[in-house]
Amino acid sequence: KKTSASVSMSVLDLKMEFDNNITNKIANANGDLQTTNIGRTLMSPRVTNYSSNFNVRHKFDTLGTELNFDADYINYRDKHKQQFYNSFYNSTGTLINKPDTLYGSLPTGYTIYATKADFSKPLNKDTKLDIGAKFSYVESDNNIQFDSIINNNRTVDITRTNHFIYKEQIVAGYANLNTKISKKISMQAGLRYEQTIGKGNSITNKTTFTNNYQQLFPTLYLSYEAS
Repeated sequence: KKTSASVSMSVLDLKMEFDNNITNKIANANGDLQTTNIGRTLMSPRVTNYSSNFNVRHKFDTLGTELNFDADYINYRDKHKQQFYNSFYNSTGTLINKPDTLYGSLPTGYTIYATKADFSKPLNKDTKLDIGAKFSYVESDNNIQFDSIINNNRTVDITRTNHFIYKEQIVAGYANLNTKISKKISMQAGLRYEQTIGKGNSITNKTTFTNNYQQLFPTLYLSYEAS
């Protein structure tokens, strides 16, 4: 009678295909044709997304004392591939240099874990205390690689390629006190603490960084009910 629980899950699996052709005509100030660019772009995203939530709610009494707990999980992946073809012609229609071909593989994804608990307790008919805590962890993995055709060989383009992994952890807690000072004046005072730790790693460039910061966020609200 006092406790309820729920579970929800969702799954997305989406595959798309894009084939776009484009023609650009470049002219001088007099309107005379100088260059024509003919391009084609092929893209094939493949997105999968899994998310779930677990919730428990418990009521301690009929006065409004209750505890809520949530746990969430999200997993997102996109196996994205691209191909770009560009050819340039002069004003007479003669091909300028060789066509430019670029292949892109852009697998990206992130995973999220999050839990939180919120407790609410009326101290009397005019005062209520809310306290809670939250923890979340995120990991993002982006491996972007582009290949160019050089001397009829597919070669990695290092100027457009980077494998980057980012991890972030957040721990937070809060307390809020709501009370009536008089019949027309109410006050809410709160304090929230948060610590964030983030770590980035560029595997391609062999560079890393770490951010670690913590902060207190006080709040104070006053409200007046005129009529």
